[in-house]
Amino acid sequence: MRNFLAIAILAILAFPGVNSCKNKKEVQAENKIPGGTWMVETMHGDTISDIDYMRGSPSIIFNDSSTFSGSTGCNQYSARFKVLDGGVEITMGPMTKMACPGKDESIFVEALNSTNKVKIEEERMHFFKNDEELLGFKKVE
Repeated sequence: MRNFLAIAILAILAFPGVNSCKNKKEVQAENKIPGGTWMVETMHGDTISDIDYMRGSPSIIFNDSSTFSGSTGCNQYSARFKVLDGGVEITMGPMTKMACPGKDESIFVEALNSTNKVKIEEERMHFFKNDEELLGFKKVE
């Protein structure tokens, strides 16, 4: 896993098409989203807490260059992503179907489905719909 992360980071840094300013990178067609595990810290600008969810904060684990999986805080899911010219496209895959209290899970899943841009700043990753930040993640592995 560490080798994959190192290769992914090197691939990002090696491409001249990456816009960077103080370690900020916008995902474009020339590069890839770095691997590893990322935990949600914010949804629609609001800070979230592990206690808001049955099984901890929602997460994303990048499996390879086109898939990720994780937890919604209640259910497990998998998804595919494509890095497009100037953005990203996420397609949700299978998800377990446990009954979950509240509406936070559906807000998280809808945010993933709506994401069309990703920005990475060192150990932080942000998912956007156009210029609106939907999800903020912190790298944990």
